[in-house]
Amino acid sequence: MSTVHPTYFSISLIHELPDRIRFRMLILRDRSCDVAYIEAYIEAIDGVKEVRINREASSIAVSYDGRPEVKERVIERLSFFSMAIPGYKLISPEEREKKGTFNIIKAGIVLLVSPMLPRRIRAMVTLVSISPLLFRGFRTLITEGIKIDVLSATAVSLSFLRRNYFAANVTYLLTEIGEYIEHTTQRQSDRLIRSLLRPDMGMAWVERDRIEIQIPSGDIKVGDIVISGAGNIIPVDGEIIDGVALVNQASITGESIPLKKEIGDYVLSGTVIEEGRIKISADFVGDETTTARITRFVEHSLMRKSKTERRADEMGNRSVYITLGLAAIVFALTGDLNRVASVLFVDYACSTKLAPSVAFKSTMHKAASSGILVKGGEAIENLAKADIFIFDKTGTITLGIPELTDCIALKEGWESATLLALAASMEEHYLHPIGEAIVRSARKMFLPFPEHSEVDLILAHGLSTHINGRRVLLGSRHFMEEHENISFSEYDDIIQRLDEQGKTVLFMAIDKEPLGMIALRDQLREECAVALKRLKDYGVRSVVMVSGDSRERTMAIASGLPVDEVYYELMPEDKSDIVRKFRNKGKKVAFVGDGINDAPAIISADVGICMTRGADIARETADVVLNVDSLNAVADATEFAQKTMRLINTNFNISVGVNTAVFLAASSGILSPVASAVLHNGTTVVILLNAMGGISL
Repeated sequence: MSTVHPTYFSISLIHELPDRIRFRMLILRDRSCDVAYIEAYIEAIDGVKEVRINREASSIAVSYDGRPEVKERVIERLSFFSMAIPGYKLISPEEREKKGTFNIIKAGIVLLVSPMLPRRIRAMVTLVSISPLLFRGFRTLITEGIKIDVLSATAVSLSFLRRNYFAANVTYLLTEIGEYIEHTTQRQSDRLIRSLLRPDMGMAWVERDRIEIQIPSGDIKVGDIVISGAGNIIPVDGEIIDGVALVNQASITGESIPLKKEIGDYVLSGTVIEEGRIKISADFVGDETTTARITRFVEHSLMRKSKTERRADEMGNRSVYITLGLAAIVFALTGDLNRVASVLFVDYACSTKLAPSVAFKSTMHKAASSGILVKGGEAIENLAKADIFIFDKTGTITLGIPELTDCIALKEGWESATLLALAASMEEHYLHPIGEAIVRSARKMFLPFPEHSEVDLILAHGLSTHINGRRVLLGSRHFMEEHENISFSEYDDIIQRLDEQGKTVLFMAIDKEPLGMIALRDQLREECAVALKRLKDYGVRSVVMVSGDSRERTMAIASGLPVDEVYYELMPEDKSDIVRKFRNKGKKVAFVGDGINDAPAIISADVGICMTRGADIARETADVVLNVDSLNAVADATEFAQKTMRLINTNFNISVGVNTAVFLAASSGILSPVASAVLHNGTTVVILLNAMGGISL
């Protein structure tokens, strides 16, 4: 393979075996490149066994299971690093932290010892001590222009040139301490985000041909029976077909209390079995599991910068020139180098540029710990501003799981239980959501299913079978009346009542005569009204419900809910048109949905939110994905976002206010360079720590 990207940040394949590949990455020579993060990032790929990096040789060796798709995934991720900032500077390298610690200790010792030294030796010792900052400032000036390091180096240099060695040593020490705390704070916030990248699941036990064998989790296929016991990380998404277990889902949903899971329950990859042993029928494996989706979501999140962050970067860069210009004015007016040095320590850029990024990452981690995945700072920013929330009905406002509500026998000699048993015995052959609800209800009542002939499916209409020589039909009214000439008109009052209650009605007939009706209704989420009211309390102006369902069923669900507008009988494109209509009016729109038909609207909205059982395309296009199956998570996400933006604004105001006050005091000669450095660095540290831990529910 030839070089992937013909730049300094290129990668090239230098050696390959069936289960091992080695690349050369010149970027690894850059000491600002975080090799620990790269290792963790590549090891998170399902199928990768080990990653080893040799910085001096600029090489990275990857051991994997030999699958071509794993190799392609490795190359894709390495290419991402090669195109990004070195090591995608999510965290400060350990080498930089060690160097910062050394500089602080060295500066502290010099500060204590230098007053006891002769003046000439004191000057030499001070120059050696502050030289890292001077070199850093000079290198920055040559390679990047006038940046923060240039101001700090200039300020310390002025104190040194004026032979105020105490001030030079103190301000250098304060500068190093401030920078160390800044990097440590940023590293901590980045470590939180990095923790969301899920590790490889390792080996797993599966049952094949009634024999239990251990295989790499990457070799599990859809339909395999996976066996997991106490202490195991579940490697797939699937349904439990045998056993009982207590499952800790904290890593995915944020729930701290383990839940009992048994036959028929669904479990997610990345969750941990604390007690018990279960067999799982694998529905989603490898890159399709919940864990893999979270990893991809985090990857995308890290590549996005919000308007706030971009604006903060611009303001921070401009502020350096402002500080330099003000220092020049002070010198022109007073000629006092001491005042100039004090002014040069007034730096708006540090807290202005770093605080929003730290706050966003901290919020993303805290939200993820509550089962809410947020795709970067821009999603937080847009969610905080959203004043219109549009909810799809089915699977969002409702559970999307129909429940049987009525079973009405219309023929003399038939009871509702007998009718339900017959319907369930027909539906169990062609399961769909409505059929599953009928079968589930009959089994809960332990009803015996009657024997009948083979069940025939009349596509898009209904089912047909024979029992004791009599033909039984189950399906829609249209099927009964238009295709089978069986009239239910004498029961219109009952049908109308069921329709007004928002129920779906199935009709049954026997030997060309009405036999009964079965009604089902999608269940409203218990927390729905409370969650919508919370959004209103947070300042959301309007809550809108949309649905492709009929007017009767949609309005029946909407009644009693704090919704302002209701749209029904919509096509998927109609939902996105409604989103665009509100946006064209200048509204900030959040759309909450879960189905394939919701994807156009999710894309069209300022911020798209996908429910936990959402379709793949809805999850991929959403800005926020919920791993908690509750509408309260939508309200929680909104609260997180609004608190984050308030915190960022508060930090910005504090930064500007305090630094402006320090500048005025410094330019008037009230503050010495040492005092100016103390106040500036102290303010920056307080703001960053506040950004790191200021958000909670």
